[in-house]
Amino acid sequence: MSGFEYRVGGLRVASGRPLPDLDPLASDGRVPDVRIAFGPLTPLPGAVSGPFQVHSPHSADFTLPDRLRIRIADGQRLTVDAVPHVSASEIQTFLFGPAFAALLHQRGTPPLHAGAVAVGARAVAVAGASGAGKSTALRALLAVGCRFLTDDQLVVDPATMGVEPGVPALKLWAAAAAHFHDRPDDDRRVMPGRDKFHMALPAPACGPLPLKAVCILVPQEGIARPSLERLSLTQAVVALGNLSHHAYAADLMGRRRAIFEQAVALAERVPVFLLLRPDDLSAIDHVAHLIRDMAQAAVLEDVP
Repeated sequence: MSGFEYRVGGLRVASGRPLPDLDPLASDGRVPDVRIAFGPLTPLPGAVSGPFQVHSPHSADFTLPDRLRIRIADGQRLTVDAVPHVSASEIQTFLFGPAFAALLHQRGTPPLHAGAVAVGARAVAVAGASGAGKSTALRALLAVGCRFLTDDQLVVDPATMGVEPGVPALKLWAAAAAHFHDRPDDDRRVMPGRDKFHMALPAPACGPLPLKAVCILVPQEGIARPSLERLSLTQAVVALGNLSHHAYAADLMGRRRAIFEQAVALAERVPVFLLLRPDDLSAIDHVAHLIRDMAQAAVLEDVP
C-alpha cells in the first residue's frame, strides 16, 4: 500500500490517506507495524459491547451507526469505512481513540486511559476516567513549562517503562480552551454536536521517555484545593487495572490477563498517586503546579 507513514505510540503506521496532526516519516523501506486502509466493509457477526462488535480474539469492529465503521484485525490492520460527510477530525477521534486502543489490546500492549507530559528527560502520566479532566490538566502542564507527549491514550513499553509519543493534539472542551485563551476551530470538533475540539500542538517531545510517576485524577465536589496521595501497591494495581483504555473490548477478545499483568508491572516500578481536584476549573493551574513539582522532585531522586 503506497501512501503516508507516521509514528504513533511507538508503532510505524502506514496510511492510504494523510492523517491530520501527524508529521509524515521518511520512508526507509521497513515494513510498517500497522496499516490503515479506507474502503467499504461488510458487517460480520460477533459479540457486542457498546460500540464494539468482536468477531474473534483477533478481529473487531468499532461502529457508529450510519456514520463510521472501523475494523481492527490482528493487531496490524485498521480499515475505515465512513460515509462521505464524516470529517477527518471525527475519523481521527475514533481511529486513534477506541479503534487504536483495541488494536493495542490485540498486540498485547494494553493502553492506559491517560495522557503524559515530559518533565526534563522523564515522563509523568495523568490518568483518569472519562470526564476526569486529563486533557485540561495536560494543557495546564504545558502552560507551566512541561512538554507534550500524548493525550488520552498512553502506551508504555513493559520492559523499559518507556512512554511513547502519541498524536500531537489535545481534545479540549470549549470552556477549557477559553480558560487557556485557545481558539478552537469549528472544523476540528471531535464529532458533530459536541463542544469539544482537537487542538493541534507542536510535535511531541522525543521518546520513548522513562515513566516516573502516574497521577490519577478524581474530581471531587466540595473541595477548594487539590491534594495528592500516594497509593499502596495493592491500591495502585487495582486502580491501574480499572484504567485500561476500552477494557470492555479487550474483555470480549479474551485479553484481560494482559491488563492485569501490565497493572502489576507498572505499580511495582512506578509510584502511583491519587490526585483529588475540585470539579471545576477553579484550581486547574494549582493541579498543574502540584503535578509538575511532584514530578521534578521525583526526577531529582534519580540524580546521584
